[in-house]
Amino acid sequence: REMNISNIVRHLGGFAFCKDLDLRFIDCNESFAQMTGFSSIRDCLGKGDLDVTAFTMAENFIAVMKADQKIIATGEAILGIVEAHKYTTGETRVVMTNKYPLLNSHNEVVGVFGVCVPYTGNHFQPQLDQLHDQSLSQGLNNKQNKIIVLTVDGECQLTKREVDCLIELLCGKTAKSIGLVLGINHR
Repeated sequence: REMNISNIVRHLGGFAFCKDLDLRFIDCNESFAQMTGFSSIRDCLGKGDLDVTAFTMAENFIAVMKADQKIIATGEAILGIVEAHKYTTGETRVVMTNKYPLLNSHNEVVGVFGVCVPYTGNHFQPQLDQLHDQSLSQGLNNKQNKIIVLTVDGECQLTKREVDCLIELLCGKTAKSIGLVLGINHR
């Protein structure tokens, strides 16, 4: 299926973004724009990680860039990335990010799609292990099983219910938990 990426990104919970092959933001939701220090989605577009003003990306930039480049090169998702953002106020916030290849209608990688959520608590490893197990069981890291085909232009061809399922999946939930949350069969 093919859909307009804005229809998904702008309605996702957490902080959602898309980057092109040059690792410039081509879309995001309002929460992401605010978290990164941009006054609006429009101000974020065309910018890169080093343009973020709310916190310093210089310390994490090489790792973030390498992860994004790996996704572009392999077409495989990277799940459970934990990052500490040091804000200009002196505060440090931890986020967990799942990143996926952004594909065009020809199944070619044209960028990176990511969703991050604030991460609270001190026990990272059990959650990361669970996320990894879920990704393996759902085939998220299997290049043969692409989750979604996204484009920057075009119309959304999914129903609202399908979008609800997709959002839950992109947040790392299993089919069984999505079924329970949405009151549908997990199949």
